[in-house]
Formats: sequence, C-alpha cells, structure tokens
Amino acid sequence: MAWCGTTRALPNPHSTFHQFLLLPQQTYTQALPKNLWLAINEDGIHIMRRRAKDPIISYSYRDVVNYSPSLRNLMIVTESLTRGTKFVFNTTQVSQGQPLAMVGKSCAP
Repeated sequence: MAWCGTTRALPNPHSTFHQFLLLPQQTYTQALPKNLWLAINEDGIHIMRRRAKDPIISYSYRDVVNYSPSLRNLMIVTESLTRGTKFVFNTTQVSQGQPLAMVGKSCAP
C-alpha cells in the first residue's frame, strides 16, 4: 500500500495505531498557518503547526460531515454542511480519500 511508505508514528500515549501525517499547505483561511501538518488517526483528524506536538484543533470522525479528495487538494467540512467549518488543504499526498479510508489499519514497519 502506498500509504505505508508515508506514515509516521507521532507521539501519542493513548494510541497504539499509526497516524497518517500529511504535509499540506492551506490558503483558505488566515486563522491557520499556511504550512501545517494534518495528522489522521483512529481518533479523528488533527491540524497541527509543523514540528509541534499539540494540535491547533482536532475533530472526531463524528464531526466530519463531508470530505472531498482530489489529485492536489483535500476539502474537509466539519460539524454541519451549511454552518460548519470548511478546510481546504493543498497536497499531492491525497489519492481519492485513501488517508481517511486507511485510518486504524496498521502498516507493517
């Protein structure tokens, strides 16, 4: 699987699964840094400053109401389709939803 080569285990004392780390850029909102990390694990999605341990914001999968991957972007909508928060991440690491579909599946080291 392609994602096994791009996974990194992030420090998380409550997790035994890998977290998938994307290195996107975002220009959709000024509330977040342009360069960031998007960590995806069995608990949900976590938006982080690069080289930081703690997330800026985290969402459980219950809060993710829509996501739309493309060859160069990943759009995630949380909380509500009409009044929720929309994130658009620019990255070539996304391939038709694979990061969200792979969550909780362990890769062999």
